[in-house]
Amino acid sequence: MDIKLDLGIDFQRLIIKFILIDEDWIVQNREFLNPTYMETVELESLLRICVDFYDKHDTAPDVSVLQEIINKQNKGEVRRLLIEELKEIGRLDTNSSKFQYTSERLRDFATRQKYRDTIISAAEKLEENQITDIRSLFDSAAAFGEQSNGLGIFYFNEDEIEERSERERVDLGDKIPTLFPTVDDRLRGGISRKELAIFMMPVDRGKS
Repeated sequence: MDIKLDLGIDFQRLIIKFILIDEDWIVQNREFLNPTYMETVELESLLRICVDFYDKHDTAPDVSVLQEIINKQNKGEVRRLLIEELKEIGRLDTNSSKFQYTSERLRDFATRQKYRDTIISAAEKLEENQITDIRSLFDSAAAFGEQSNGLGIFYFNEDEIEERSERERVDLGDKIPTLFPTVDDRLRGGISRKELAIFMMPVDRGKS
């Protein structure tokens, strides 16, 4: 039995809206997007269209493309309901905090479901005396999301540099700190204003 997202309809609508308005969102979260998590048939259908399109074209559909697919694949009442749901999605307000919140809660839910499914499968393997397969199941669960997490998280959306620096109790002064003490020390306080800096390091080394 599929478990549905328990965070409300508008939360599920936000998932689809972020896919449509920000391609980076689906890039970071594709592994966690399962259409069966959605509570309604319409939302499940819309998410399935989005992820299928992304998997096929390596890019997310925008609203006009999604409408075109809906009109092509559906007729009558089904098409009307999907278009109405798309309108409801379009009415939702979005901001950077919702972007991050939606991503984090989706990942948490999907990870719980991955471990739930793994435990069920491991119990079945145990009954069948397939002991060697159990470890691979848990290895797969432990690795779930690592590729997506390696893409990083956008902490510095628009005007959030000041906010994050205040949270970390760092005085901006004339430079913007990286919040990596060793790097800031070498740069004598951080990155100078109007400079462009690129940080490159292996996955899971603290870039985010």
